[in-house]
Amino acid sequence: MKGFGHNLRIVTVVHIIIVIGLSVMSGCRWLFRPKPKEVIPIEFTVEVAGELAQEPAPVVEPDPPPAPTPAPVPAPRPPDPPPKKPPRKKIETSQKRVRRGGSDRKPTLSAEEIQKLLDQGARPSDRTRIPDADARGFARVRAAFYEVWVQPSRAEVGGEAVETIIVLGTGGKVISGRISRPSGNAVLDNSVRRALNAVKQVTGLPSGFEKRHREISIAFRVE
Repeated sequence: MKGFGHNLRIVTVVHIIIVIGLSVMSGCRWLFRPKPKEVIPIEFTVEVAGELAQEPAPVVEPDPPPAPTPAPVPAPRPPDPPPKKPPRKKIETSQKRVRRGGSDRKPTLSAEEIQKLLDQGARPSDRTRIPDADARGFARVRAAFYEVWVQPSRAEVGGEAVETIIVLGTGGKVISGRISRPSGNAVLDNSVRRALNAVKQVTGLPSGFEKRHREISIAFRVE
């Protein structure tokens, strides 16, 4: 009986070991089996242009507006005809001799005569003729001052001149006398100043002379 029980235990252990081994082998085979290949499906589609897209409708462009009618250009005006020249008159030559009378030109004054008139107080102008009465008045005023003027020698003063202005009053009274432009020579200028202070009145003047010629210019020059 002891031998049977011992054998039964051995058989039971062997079976358990076999079952465990088979289980282990099955698990290993399941773990190490190859993975199945993955299949990716591919779909092929064909698009027809006529079915997928429709042609766009044609664009209708509006008609362009009509061009404006150009305004009529007026025809150029013809130029005016040139004015007619008057007929030239025929010049007839006279055969008569024309006698010319004597010249009416007045004789011109010489340089010396002009200088004398200026010394007498005449003023330069476009008139070369002085009335006789005024000429006598200028000469009388000049003579009145030259009579009292003590002239220095020409060697001292040369040809220099002193210009003065005499202011006359009623009856030929000398209101004032002054040098308007000195000569620059002290001897000549001082001699003229003494002459201006010496004359107080000019007698023998024409009537109304001092009214027509209130200021008179006299040039003092050694003669």
